[in-house]
Amino acid sequence: FMAWLFILDFYLMPILAQMFFGTLLVGFVFVAAILKGIVYPWAPGLLCIALPIIYMGWLRGWVFRPGKVSPVEFLRPAGMTFSAAFAVIMLAWLVFVFGNRRTWSEETKQWLTEEN
Repeated sequence: FMAWLFILDFYLMPILAQMFFGTLLVGFVFVAAILKGIVYPWAPGLLCIALPIIYMGWLRGWVFRPGKVSPVEFLRPAGMTFSAAFAVIMLAWLVFVFGNRRTWSEETKQWLTEEN
């Protein structure tokens, strides 16, 4: 896929085409990581840790350039966004754990053994 984008001069395409093909490429990376998760269970987690860091670096370097946007104007909304995402994910996880009575116990260990 990346070879096709290179052959088609991806960087010269209109911005909407670049966004579409870039999103498609990231989607392919996610699908590959999920499929690798069958053999390497840590791969999707590593991808989920690395992608936001890479994305934030790209945003800071290309979209919100250091000369145009101050660090406070960039990092405050970014920090709030990550904090809100953390709160939502933790709330969903806590609802799942306590709603399904899956706190760490012998019963949960048995359930995990049977499911995997």
